[in-house]
Amino acid sequence: MSGNEILKQTKQSRVVQRLFFALWPSTEIRQQLSKIAKSTMRHADARRIHDENLHVTLRFLGSVTEDKLDCIEQVASNISANPFELILDHLVFKKRQEMVWLTADKLVPEELVTLVNQLKNGMQECGFKPEKYPYKPHVTLMCKTRKTKELQEVAPVKWPVDAFVLVSSKTWQEGVKYSVVKEWKL
Repeated sequence: MSGNEILKQTKQSRVVQRLFFALWPSTEIRQQLSKIAKSTMRHADARRIHDENLHVTLRFLGSVTEDKLDCIEQVASNISANPFELILDHLVFKKRQEMVWLTADKLVPEELVTLVNQLKNGMQECGFKPEKYPYKPHVTLMCKTRKTKELQEVAPVKWPVDAFVLVSSKTWQEGVKYSVVKEWKL
């Protein structure tokens, strides 16, 4: 192997960034989620997730190398799913994970299931391992939750979804910062 080939191979295997696919809320939906998080803080000893980081994860990818980025974007570009409405209406304390989630109590739209399954299958084609747990749409509102009183009922958040995004996750001294890398319309 020549020096240029080794350099090219080394460059391709470098980690570009930590990535995940998500539903990214509009300003209006983000404000509704923030209001629920603030209200819930009165019932829990926890740390709130920053408003700008609120989202619904579709598929976590982790550390992604440059050579997989094209495959990831190609799979996302070939997704065929319809817009839908996601109703988040139930607060859940996940004791083991020390988190409070807002989730869909009963109805998970078929269009969301289709989107998640296409991402799951496509990411396996790109070399990612299948996820171990069944998919449950949720927004993490709080983390490092030590204890919680009984969580109150919340008004449903009716989230019209017409796109999904690829998000970059970076850890800084002051915490995690998420930023949208690319968006795809449904």
